[in-house]
Amino acid sequence: MEEGDLPQHVQKQFESLAGSQKPVITIETDVDSTLRYGKQILIATDVEVFVFELRSEQWHLLKRLPVSSIEEVRTVGMVSIGAVEAFVKGHPETLVFYSNAVADSVNRAARALDCLARERPLTALDEVESHSRKCPTCGFFMDPSRVCPRCLKKGLVIQRLFMVSRPYWPQMLLVLIMLLASTAMNLVPPMLTKTLLDDAIPHARYDLLFYIFIALVALHLGSTGLGIIKTRMATRVSCRVTYDLREQMFRQLQAMSVSYYDKNQVGSLMARITRDTEELQSFITQITTGIFFNILTIIGVGCMLLYLDWRLCLYVVLPWPFVVFGTLRFWKNMVPRIKRLIYARWRISAGLNSTLSGIRVVKAFAQEEHEEERFRNRNAMVFESNVDVQNYWNTYYPLITFFFPVGGFLVWYLGGREAANNVITIGSLVAFISLLGRFQAPLMALTQTSNQMTRFLTAAQRIFEILDQTPDISDDPEAVELDAVQGEVEFKNVSFGYLPNQLILQDVSFRLRPGEMLGIIGPSGAGKTTLINLICRFYDTDEGHVLVDGVDVRKITKDSLRKHIGLVLQEPFLFRGTIGENIAYGKPDATREEIIRAAKAANAHEFIVKLPEGYDTRLGERGAGVSVGEKQRISIARAILFNPKVLILDEATSSVDLETERRVQQALDKLVHDRTTIAIAHRLTTLRNADRIMVLDRKAIQEFGTHDELMALKGHYHKFMSMQEANQKQEKESLQTTK
Repeated sequence: MEEGDLPQHVQKQFESLAGSQKPVITIETDVDSTLRYGKQILIATDVEVFVFELRSEQWHLLKRLPVSSIEEVRTVGMVSIGAVEAFVKGHPETLVFYSNAVADSVNRAARALDCLARERPLTALDEVESHSRKCPTCGFFMDPSRVCPRCLKKGLVIQRLFMVSRPYWPQMLLVLIMLLASTAMNLVPPMLTKTLLDDAIPHARYDLLFYIFIALVALHLGSTGLGIIKTRMATRVSCRVTYDLREQMFRQLQAMSVSYYDKNQVGSLMARITRDTEELQSFITQITTGIFFNILTIIGVGCMLLYLDWRLCLYVVLPWPFVVFGTLRFWKNMVPRIKRLIYARWRISAGLNSTLSGIRVVKAFAQEEHEEERFRNRNAMVFESNVDVQNYWNTYYPLITFFFPVGGFLVWYLGGREAANNVITIGSLVAFISLLGRFQAPLMALTQTSNQMTRFLTAAQRIFEILDQTPDISDDPEAVELDAVQGEVEFKNVSFGYLPNQLILQDVSFRLRPGEMLGIIGPSGAGKTTLINLICRFYDTDEGHVLVDGVDVRKITKDSLRKHIGLVLQEPFLFRGTIGENIAYGKPDATREEIIRAAKAANAHEFIVKLPEGYDTRLGERGAGVSVGEKQRISIARAILFNPKVLILDEATSSVDLETERRVQQALDKLVHDRTTIAIAHRLTTLRNADRIMVLDRKAIQEFGTHDELMALKGHYHKFMSMQEANQKQEKESLQTTK
């Protein structure tokens, strides 16, 4: 949208607010802040961002914030809607909502807004490749999960679920048979009532009365027994199906590449595995014990009603056109309300995951009140959405219950006239009215099922979105297994970028000999961690080749490649569990002796045995219970036990003090022995033992050689080392002064 294309009222408001500022980016969407179809317009200048919304045929200013306060801009995609979010002080703030119909243009404009916020050159929107996020079948824009909402046919969801439950078809067939038997048993009592009133009582047939009594008791016992058995079986089947789905989803998420997690929040994925599968389980139980039962009952009762009096049946169906019309109107307005509730639940789940994961940062900066306010806002959105859905449902349901009995009232009146005129017997009329009650009850139940069906279809679609993913990184059909590895690593003309037209590395080439140690330095964003990602094949190169022992990593199976690569990260991640379990994570079958030997080599044994439970000491979330330096030594012990041929150290000593650094460095010296090592470092101690050193900057290798060679150049490395020596000297003097 150009400036001249803005609605006149928006143009006037913008000019009065922005003064001489000129629009740089404009985004027009088709969804409003209530997640209903509407209009929002975002206008960004070099200084500020303005968001306008159309309400009651009038444009209103919805948001206004300075560009300088925005740290990052993202688009968050879901099944049918998305949002543009700006991160302000580390927290996301929704700017505009949009549907998938306009998502392609909104996504490209959001990228440009992100460049504007980060003070980067604006990406030419026409040059941004968006075809990779278009469905290859229909060309429709896909959300970040790369599942086309248009091609994912909702009508096939139940069929797919039926195929997933294929191993349990025999049990489901048995449940169906019991449902048929139970339905038949429930249809017999009204006919026995007819016999009672027309034959047993008028003719004083006490033997027939006794037989009716025995039949009723037997039917009641049989129906109760079958109900218990079929409910237990249906529950077990539903639990097994959701159990299998959870396993499949977790297996699929394990197979997804790192880029998938860059685009999807962990909280949202957790919700799909937990809440969505629970929704599915309850529906499977309901469909096997409730929906099928109601459908069979309606069919059976309908046949019985036609048998008793077809004319009275016509009165029963008179209200149905009103019910059908009302239901269609109801769901037309209900669907956007349910989507808004789903979005609200997703936001509160994702926000909780973010806040609780970073609780230490929250407390360190005393942001509890801010987080409470953010949670309160999201909780309020869930509250309002839930109330909206429930109120709408609670209005629809009484209206439907009003129309349903109208046919029954006509049967009472007209059927009573026919009985008075001896057109039908009293027994037939009473049986008809009794069956009518059994007919209307399941119909009412099915109207409630429509609400469950909508929730189920949404949950199932979100589940199948994960199961339908194709991992970006997969094994080549002709990939080979790496058994023995020498440790040679080579980059040949490698270019790579996380986003199109935004390269991080460009035409990078180097070769690392087996057993050699390479030190890498460079400013933040130079591509140091990207090198690691490419070696481990967390991402594939855009151009060029990464080779291990002369074989392209894309021609090596992922598992066999990563079994020969060990990682020691700047921020070591420890799992909730014992210290021994964390050390043995890469080698679960390790003996206690091997674990202790690895801990000793990592200078970790001494502090571990001082803990109350030693190696059986349980750590909290992310290794809570030990210091940063102790976590690092545990992670080094884990790498030593894993015994990789290629070792990668990502600033392994940058987060510790000098004394801890000395202990960690001693452990690293033992770890790097006889291994090909790549060490990203900012400290002299890590680089001191490097055979060669690489300086990365501006997407390329600026300097490459030994310490002496690079010092002689008096370039980037020489400047870096001079600064390091000065800083280290200052740290030592400060430490001595403190003592």
